Amino acid sequence: DIDNARADRKSHGRTMTMSGSAALGAILEKISSHDKDYRYMGTSDLLAELSKDSFRATPDVERKVTEVVLKQLDDQSADVSSLAIKCIPPLVKGASEKTTETVIDALCAKLAMTAKSDSQRRDAGVIGLKSLVAELGDSHPASGAVAASLAPKLVAFFAGKSTDEPDAAIVGDVLDILRAAATSHGRAMASHHAATRDALLAYLRNDGRVAKKRAAQCLAALAASFTDAAAASTVDDVLGELNAHAGDERALWAWLLGALARSAAAAGLEFSRSIARAAPIVADVCERCVGEEEEPTREACLQALEAFAARCPGECAVHLARVQTLALDLTSYDPNCDDDDEGDDDESDDGVGGENNGDDDDADEDMDDDEYGDEEYSDDEDDSSWKIRRAAVKTVAAACRASPMTLESNFEKIASKMLGRLRREREESVKLDVFEALEDIVATCARHGETLEAAARACAPRIVRSCVRSLVDANAGAKTKTAALRLTRETASHLPGSLESSLPALVPAFGAVLAPNGPSQASIGSALKVEALALAGLAFSSRPENTPTDPAFVDSLAPHVFAAAGDKYYKVAAEALRACRALVPIVARDARWHAAALAEAAMSRVGATDQDQEVKDAAISCAGAAAATLGDVMGASDLKRCLGLLLDRLKNEITRLAAVKAIGRVAKSELRLDVGDAAASAVDALAGFLRKTNRPLRQASLGALEALVSKHSGSLSDAEVTAAVVEAAALVTDGDLAIAGSALSLAASSVKVSKRFPNARAAVCERTLPAALELVRSPLMQSHALHALTSFFAALVAANLPGSKADDLLERLMDPSGQSGAGGVAGGGSLKAEGEAAAVAGRTAAVCVAAVCAGVNDAKHTSATATALVKQLGDPATLTEKDLPALFCLGELGKAADLSAVAGIEAALLGALDAPGEELKSAASVALGGVATGGRAKFLPIILGHAANESHKHQYSLFLSLREVIRAGGGGDEEDEQRRMLEILFANAGSEEEGVRNVVAECLGLLAVGDAASLAPRLAEKVSAENDARTRATSVLAMKYAALALGHSSDDSSALPVFAEVLPKFVGSIPLRDEDRDVRRAAVQTLSAAAHARPELARPILADALPAVFEQTVIDKSSVRVVDLGPFKHTVDDGLELRKAAFECCDTLLDACLPADSLANGGESVSGCASGYVAALVTGLGDHYDVKMVSHALLAKLATRPGASTVLLQRLKELVDPMGKTLTAKLKGDAVKQEIDRNEDLVRSCLRAVDACEAHLAGASNDPAFAEFIAKTVNGERTAAKYAAIKAEAKATDKE
Repeated sequence: DIDNARADRKSHGRTMTMSGSAALGAILEKISSHDKDYRYMGTSDLLAELSKDSFRATPDVERKVTEVVLKQLDDQSADVSSLAIKCIPPLVKGASEKTTETVIDALCAKLAMTAKSDSQRRDAGVIGLKSLVAELGDSHPASGAVAASLAPKLVAFFAGKSTDEPDAAIVGDVLDILRAAATSHGRAMASHHAATRDALLAYLRNDGRVAKKRAAQCLAALAASFTDAAAASTVDDVLGELNAHAGDERALWAWLLGALARSAAAAGLEFSRSIARAAPIVADVCERCVGEEEEPTREACLQALEAFAARCPGECAVHLARVQTLALDLTSYDPNCDDDDEGDDDESDDGVGGENNGDDDDADEDMDDDEYGDEEYSDDEDDSSWKIRRAAVKTVAAACRASPMTLESNFEKIASKMLGRLRREREESVKLDVFEALEDIVATCARHGETLEAAARACAPRIVRSCVRSLVDANAGAKTKTAALRLTRETASHLPGSLESSLPALVPAFGAVLAPNGPSQASIGSALKVEALALAGLAFSSRPENTPTDPAFVDSLAPHVFAAAGDKYYKVAAEALRACRALVPIVARDARWHAAALAEAAMSRVGATDQDQEVKDAAISCAGAAAATLGDVMGASDLKRCLGLLLDRLKNEITRLAAVKAIGRVAKSELRLDVGDAAASAVDALAGFLRKTNRPLRQASLGALEALVSKHSGSLSDAEVTAAVVEAAALVTDGDLAIAGSALSLAASSVKVSKRFPNARAAVCERTLPAALELVRSPLMQSHALHALTSFFAALVAANLPGSKADDLLERLMDPSGQSGAGGVAGGGSLKAEGEAAAVAGRTAAVCVAAVCAGVNDAKHTSATATALVKQLGDPATLTEKDLPALFCLGELGKAADLSAVAGIEAALLGALDAPGEELKSAASVALGGVATGGRAKFLPIILGHAANESHKHQYSLFLSLREVIRAGGGGDEEDEQRRMLEILFANAGSEEEGVRNVVAECLGLLAVGDAASLAPRLAEKVSAENDARTRATSVLAMKYAALALGHSSDDSSALPVFAEVLPKFVGSIPLRDEDRDVRRAAVQTLSAAAHARPELARPILADALPAVFEQTVIDKSSVRVVDLGPFKHTVDDGLELRKAAFECCDTLLDACLPADSLANGGESVSGCASGYVAALVTGLGDHYDVKMVSHALLAKLATRPGASTVLLQRLKELVDPMGKTLTAKLKGDAVKQEIDRNEDLVRSCLRAVDACEAHLAGASNDPAFAEFIAKTVNGERTAAKYAAIKAEAKATDKE
């Protein structure tokens, strides 16, 4: 039996088939055997049993198992001991605190063994503790007990009053374990933070101690879970030690400052201020360092300054200029070489390819090779000055990212220094960091204003020359060349067009990298090829459309790109094919002799099998583009082959979508290619795809079908087109309006192209037309589908088909019930909608009616249609919602034709203003305005005459009509007419009726866009000089509507400068602090509209306006009043709408005008921005329902902004408290369904904000208040399931 056991020992891994105490008893008996093989198998079985989720033990059994496992740690067999170590984590996971304490005590006792004979036991203790810490996750229930028990015991190894130097090996292992515990269970060690921190600092202060490097790393890891106050106090203590020490000891403390800045994510404002105090002191230490013996200190100081700039850019802003200058000078530090980087970086190439004196980056990862930290720096036996240069380069880059203003003031010097460093640097790792720093500088310049962007553009040729120098350097490694290409690509990407002047030098370098038989091909890796091809593709695609390309440029690159398309490595092949795709328009315009080779490169990959999906998609896209653009020079045989390959790819589900898009591109080609039988085959396949559930596939199929039918009808039969029309008709529903619009476009093309398709035309009338009429009555109609609908009806009228003649269509369109002459559509319904839905349907029908009349193109027919509509309206007193379409139709017809001669139209429309119901009155106003647009001479004076009468009962409706006239044709060409219009509008700007004031403001805003030079200053004068608050508010609102109109205008070259000049008078701090609440609300709304429509107008005035906007988010108690209603009292908050508008404005400004880094650099762009936002949220999260909803969304966005994290963490408790009240609020027992739904929406909104904070706000989980809020409230019984659903929803959205 023993022999058999030994034979099976290595493969032993069976699980227990017995259960309960019998199984455990058998295991323990086997473990007690004298035979080590039995002990091994028994320990293995015990490990399997402990690892089961169902394992539960009584206290007595738990004690026995613990004793056995601890005993097995001392087993003479190393294999048995190793298995016993693996048993510790699963044992502790389900054990009691007493057992946990016993295990940790035993492991710590082994850790303290120093005798050589006990080395195996000590190793077991070390490995056991490390595995226990590693396998117990932070969220495991046992983690708190383990951390609480382990921390003081580990600290005891190196703390205390004893002056005896502890064993170096023991201390090193203890610090490693403590560091792992701090990293994984830092929050659970909160009660021991102070003691552990003090012990580590004391250990570091002792000159005789060993392993100080590990102690410093341990303290940095522990700081990640410190509170703000603890982290700030630690920085102050370390800073004091830095000032107190001299020589090599300073390097340790300087490095520790940088490590604290990198790791203390949960710290807030106090910590940031401590870091800001430390910055000048560290810079002083760095400047005072002289000689090679102080190089470690200088390097550590630079690393600390880099961390300061990245972690606290706002607080350190005043020191960043000095830090940048200091680091820039040290980028050329090299005591072994007297070289001046200040010279021209564009000098000759002599000496460029210096010898690489450093080891490979992979060798840098050894922690012990670094002086004090984890930074991956390699060492050189004779010269370590490269470490200084590398740290300096990184610090310069961090300072540039943190302070664009400092970069702007010092750009030329920084650029020259960095580019000079590239030419002179001997160490490859430093050179790679210089390339990366230049990437950061270029990206920063592109994001921060025209001045920096212009400077970067001016420098781009020098950057490219430096990159070319590295590419042609025979001694440069693949990493350096890849970095050079990446920098060039990033420059071209951030600064489009910046490569133009450098192409003559860049193209030969491309060729050297891509040439398959080049002299350096053996050393060129795939990553370098991919980067070169990506840059080539960008250079091709960014060429100006009408700018000729030098054929030599194409001749030198194209063959290499074509050859790379056949590369065996899929990433190289895919990137080459994308470059070929970008090359297509250039070849078509300037180098057509490459067409055949380009097409062959793509088709050879399309026809190949067993390829990566990325290669397949790129090849199909390239082949489609080549056929569509170069089909006339490819030759008939190659075109036929290409189309055959694309049709073949339709059969494969994986390549189907790409193939459909490619076929659609070929079908839409302006070359009118002869596609032959491929058109019929494609139509058959594409029609079948319309039944698929894949929406992108259906969308692409409809587009391809429409192009095939409209441009290649001669290659199609009636049956093929009919089948496509029938399939498409089923998609004409309001379930997906984008798909419905494409289906209608296909139907329109089918009736327009040829009379050869009688069955297809009949199918359109029988299938598509009823569905289109049903779609007309949908309340969900949108612009794309509406345009497709009008085009469809116009095509039907032009085709003059039986059953779809103009009069028939008009009758069916104007029938509100949808029953006249229509068979209907399955699942459809008659137009019984009310209110806004009926109005939307009426407007849609009206636009379609106008399209039908326009298709007839007969003024008499239009007049007759209008006469019939007027007759249909009849007595105004009898108007109902069924007459809405007639009113809207009159308006649409009036915009297209002059209806002044139509009998009774004036009386009918003016009388309709008396109709019951707001929808009818609104429709009558729109109709009167539309009719006045086409018949301006007759109807506009009527509108102005009635509107001038302030006592007119329909003044509001008449101003709505005037708005329609202004929208369609501005203020008119007649000076007297416009003057009269403005007199009436300004006279009513102070109307007591708010609705009138709003419409007047919109009219004035629309007029101001057309006559900005005179009207915008006039409005601004009203804001500043007008005594009447209502007129001031109306004037401010006029600018809101003007800004929105500018957002939709394509010709604003004359108006935009005027509005940019006067906008501060409408939304500056003065109107935003006006004594009248309505004026302030109008100013807030106007600023929000300007930011949304034209952000460039709002950005320059934010420094003045934003603090005043924040003031409007505070609850004004003087605006809250109590209304006595007899039996009960009602509280009215007159300031609610203002606060809601202010929060919505803050949200819009955050999205449109404040880039991600502006919150971090508030002092440079918007003063106090992050603090103002968070202060507003503190009150907004506890405000009214409407304000809470906006505040939740605003908090979720701020949580993703790194610059706001410091202030958010600082005030996290103030934010958590109101959210906790929101989640725990209880509704009254008699709450109605609407109240219940609103509360559910509010809770979900709040949970989304919480999820954003937990997911994106680094350090939030370490905040005690937030952690308790998550544990007790969010994951409580009422909201745990909802929160889990919110998190799953957010994760799914992120994947998309």
